[in-house]
Formats: sequence, C-alpha cells, structure tokens
Amino acid sequence: MRFIYGLLLFLVGTLWAVEPASLLILKHGKYEYPISRSELDSLPQIEFSTTTPWSNGLHTYRGPLLASLLKSRGIQSQKMQLIGLDEYTQPLDLSKFNGVEVILATSEDGRLLPRRSRGYVWVMLPFSRYPELDHTDIHALMVWQLTRIESQP
Repeated sequence: MRFIYGLLLFLVGTLWAVEPASLLILKHGKYEYPISRSELDSLPQIEFSTTTPWSNGLHTYRGPLLASLLKSRGIQSQKMQLIGLDEYTQPLDLSKFNGVEVILATSEDGRLLPRRSRGYVWVMLPFSRYPELDHTDIHALMVWQLTRIESQP
C-alpha cells in the first residue's frame, strides 16, 4: 500500500512539473493565439542584470521583448491587460516605456523559470538601469506566472 501511495505522489508531482504546450495566450480582438516556449525562444532574446524587490542581489533575466511578441502577430496596440495564473490583472500601456526593455523573462540566472518560482513567464524591466522606474506603481506591472496578454484596441 505504501508503494502505491508513493507512486501516486510521484506521478502527481511529475504532472505538476510538466510544462504546458502553451505558456501563455495572446488575445487580440476575437483571436486567441497560444504561445509556446519554442515561439518565445525563436524571437530575439534580450538579457539584462537587475535587482528586483522580490529577490536578493543582482540577477540576470532573459527573454524576448513584449513588443517583439506583439509584432510577430501583427499587433500594433500598445495597451493591454496582463493576467497571471492567479487572475492578478494589470493594465499596461507599452508606449509609456519607450526605449525601455520590457521583456517576457523565461529564465533567471541561466535557468528556466519554473511555474513555482514566478514562471514560466515573468514581465521584467531593467530596474538597475532605470532607477526612476523602481517604485511600487511600476512593480505592480511585473506580473509573474503570466498566462494571458489581452491587447486593447
């Protein structure tokens, strides 16, 4: 009986660790586009090191620009809703970050972000490069466990 119980725990843990085929959904109007890791990885990757309010010390984040993902689907809208796994929702006007690298971080310090640690996708800014952005209003936009991006017309 212990063996079966142990096997069930192992299988449930394994299923929890399996990455979904779609890391997030990009919605534009009536269209929804599932976005896979391979699609995110195929976009030009940006990497920067920064401190964050949620971690100790300097960490290196890597992922595509949010703007690159939008452009890859022909979306020109700069206004969107960012929605996390827990339904945490934040409006984002990308035009307010002109010249700032807003990335969809998929790795931290060279390791893929697991779902249990703010992954699979975490909206990230280079706070160390732009200290004027390092305040609570902007912190609220750094949605982790991002599952949906809904562009606004």
